[in-house]
Amino acid sequence: LEEARWGLDWLMRTRWGDGYRHCGRIIGFWTDNIIGGTDDITTMAENRPYDNLLVASVFARAAVVFREEDPMYAGLCARYAKEDFAFGVECMHRAPAQSFSFVNQLQLNAQAALTAVELYAAFDEAEYLRQAARFARIVLSCQCMAPPEGFRIPLRGFFYESEEKKRIQASFHRSYEHVAVQSLAELFAAEPGHPDSAAWPEGLLPAVAFLKVVQNAPP
Repeated sequence: LEEARWGLDWLMRTRWGDGYRHCGRIIGFWTDNIIGGTDDITTMAENRPYDNLLVASVFARAAVVFREEDPMYAGLCARYAKEDFAFGVECMHRAPAQSFSFVNQLQLNAQAALTAVELYAAFDEAEYLRQAARFARIVLSCQCMAPPEGFRIPLRGFFYESEEKKRIQASFHRSYEHVAVQSLAELFAAEPGHPDSAAWPEGLLPAVAFLKVVQNAPP
């Protein structure tokens, strides 16, 4: 918990409370501990929907973890979880997904669905479940449910970058490829009686089968 709190404090200190936060900076050298040296790199705060959604998930889980340990701190995490989720959702609808650097329609809506269901699990507020289901419908619309024409191996279950299904989703080293599948799994676990619940395993099972085929494929 002490280690988790250190990370949470960093997330709190790097948010401005209006949707803007310091999302990260890559450097290739260690500090010399001298103020004004070449290693003192600054970075601009940005209002990125994906980052706000991702951090909202972290704060939601922290609100549950610290609920008995430190109720006041848990309350602060809960407030930030709800605020950052709202900032993320507002911003993701303000401009096309292509304008947010590496993210696309699938990635944004998958993370939004996952974050919303985690907020629903943490705070038991039906509005988060409603939003999670709405985002999940878009995720499922990005999925390939039948083998495309011309595929030598009858693969299905993978995802495209968008509902247009023009380009297959590929992930790079930040490793977000699990989010679409995880969002469907957590939704079904959280509310198996939901009107959309039949669609979630329908998307989940072929996705898992696709992963098994890919993992067992010869090099």
